[in-house]
Amino acid sequence: MTGECTQNSNPSVAIITGAAQGLGKAIALKLASEGYSVVVSDLVLKKESLASVVDQIKDIYRSSSQARLLSALRIECDVTAEDQVDNLVNSTVAQLGRLDVMVANAGIAKLAPLLDLTTEMIDSTHDVNVKGVFYCYRAAARVMIPSGGGRIIGACSVAGKLPVPYFGAYCMAKYAVRGLTHTAAQEWAAHGITVNAYAPGIVDTDLWLKDVITKYDYAPALEQKASHHAYQWPVVLR
Repeated sequence: MTGECTQNSNPSVAIITGAAQGLGKAIALKLASEGYSVVVSDLVLKKESLASVVDQIKDIYRSSSQARLLSALRIECDVTAEDQVDNLVNSTVAQLGRLDVMVANAGIAKLAPLLDLTTEMIDSTHDVNVKGVFYCYRAAARVMIPSGGGRIIGACSVAGKLPVPYFGAYCMAKYAVRGLTHTAAQEWAAHGITVNAYAPGIVDTDLWLKDVITKYDYAPALEQKASHHAYQWPVVLR
């Protein structure tokens, strides 16, 4: 997949949510290196990290022969608010003229044994990891259908394919993303839109290190078990 422009067109445009760090940041930098104009998005409280990502993208563009045509923007967005997601997509199209790729990457993880799992934990995880992905898919499709198609990519997980102890809320959400992605792929294929989702195992990002490992005393034991689990979850380093 490349976003390089032809003689008669502008570069392809990609939006990445949850792009201030981790996988989202890595995806944004990769797409920039492939010649895409990139719009990075995350929560307002992460705006400084997001600005740093924009600077890194601009550094990548400086070595491109199409540098004068490429754009890097940041738009703060809470994916649990559908009006903010709609604004993210509409602002992108207004400023850059098109949307070719949507990467609905933003997500959270909250661990607890099922007996300790609270309604708040389930709801907050579902709001970000399921509703947030759906809002991104829908907003992107609404502008891609009239323009002839595009690519929509969601964040699933090995936890959307396999049972993971202590990840009850997360598993529920990721299984939902998997079903949503298959449904969207079938509904929108006729419009030239491909819909896929990536499903990594344990990845050495801030989500795992700060939001999981440091907050839950059983997380290190879970990580240790992963290396001996029958499914052999991959551990991806930075």
